[in-house]
Amino acid sequence: MENIYGIGTIAEEKLTHGMMPMEGTYEKKHDNYGNYIDKHGSVYGCFPTTYSKKLEDGTYDFSFLEIEGYTLERAFINADKVKDAVFVMKYIGSNNNGILTSSKDAKAVTTNSDFNPVSKIDGCLENRFDEMYTACKSIGDDFFLTSIFIWDMLSRMKKTYDPSKQKNTHNGLKNGIVSDEDMWDIASGFTRNDDKFITLKQSADITKITKESAYDFENYDSTCLLHLANNFDVFGKSYAREYCTCLVGGYWSHGSLAGAFTLTLSNSRADSDNSVGGRASVFL
Repeated sequence: MENIYGIGTIAEEKLTHGMMPMEGTYEKKHDNYGNYIDKHGSVYGCFPTTYSKKLEDGTYDFSFLEIEGYTLERAFINADKVKDAVFVMKYIGSNNNGILTSSKDAKAVTTNSDFNPVSKIDGCLENRFDEMYTACKSIGDDFFLTSIFIWDMLSRMKKTYDPSKQKNTHNGLKNGIVSDEDMWDIASGFTRNDDKFITLKQSADITKITKESAYDFENYDSTCLLHLANNFDVFGKSYAREYCTCLVGGYWSHGSLAGAFTLTLSNSRADSDNSVGGRASVFL
């Protein structure tokens, strides 16, 4: 099964967490190909287990099949197990009666008290970056703040399928994961301990990560920033502090400093901002 759209499908009988196909979900040329909707009306993009290989021109070939020379994407490893698929909110999170949801043209939840604050989401008490971990749990216990590993995969898909950034989706198509033109996304699974950047261990269960354990360094391994720097345009490295929060995307008034392969590291977990929110993901 060739991955040519940077997105895929799962058979309807295998769907969990209330996911349902939309009109056109299984039609490859449809704008909703690979898109699913849940009971809250949230739209998600589906990514079956994905393998990739870097090509000589710096782009990647992606496959849903395990092929010699291709590497399993880290996005699909959780608690030392390979997951069959991950569903990612197509749009940055918004508020639907206290539930974090993903809807086109809905007003994004932010971490600022004056602009559709995250504190209005069920279970959330404060307006700060790390409250987005709690916001994702308003959907269900298995939902988690979209990880740096997922964003890393999306960034390479962006460079492969839409390198000129003509569209605000990860694959340049209408069915892709949308980068909000006015917002940054908080990514989980990456922070800093003293002078070391660290990423979530493969043995850790990201579905159990809370705003407290997200900064428990026992859940992390040291990582080389070089890998991410090769896949993202990284900003704020020299300003990164202990417990830094990783932001991806960026609002489009930044011009070239925006989109799925932009990452900044200059903020802390306790910061708040009217241009910073997040979105949830869930494994099949």
